[in-house]
Amino acid sequence: METDPAKTADFYGRTYSRNKYSTQNCGATAMMYYQENGEDVEGFEIVNELYWGLKNAGDITISSGFRIWEEPTDRKPWAARDAENVSWSAHDWGMEDPNAVVIVPDAEGEGEEMAESGAAALMAAATALTAIFMF
Repeated sequence: METDPAKTADFYGRTYSRNKYSTQNCGATAMMYYQENGEDVEGFEIVNELYWGLKNAGDITISSGFRIWEEPTDRKPWAARDAENVSWSAHDWGMEDPNAVVIVPDAEGEGEEMAESGAAALMAAATALTAIFMF
């Protein structure tokens, strides 16, 4: 993937003037998913798997902030602050996860038995909690 020079300037641009207002930008761009005509393209399978891993993981919390040193050799920053955490999740493009696991109840009602046993387990746990709090 080629890097767009305009993005490079935006992502890594900086201004500097000693003892004055200075800035340093930081940014990134990456391919998140790639298909042609609805089919994976050879060499991009790992990219697509990473997308599904991120998508299925749910929200990710991103932390950031800044530190300013007066001199490059200083051990402690002159100023430092943490920014508010940001929550991020992969966009849902309406695609179907090719690795999704679907559990289909069999014709003999296995799904109903599982639902009933799940309800029984939940009821037993609620009863045990109630007993703990009462005694």
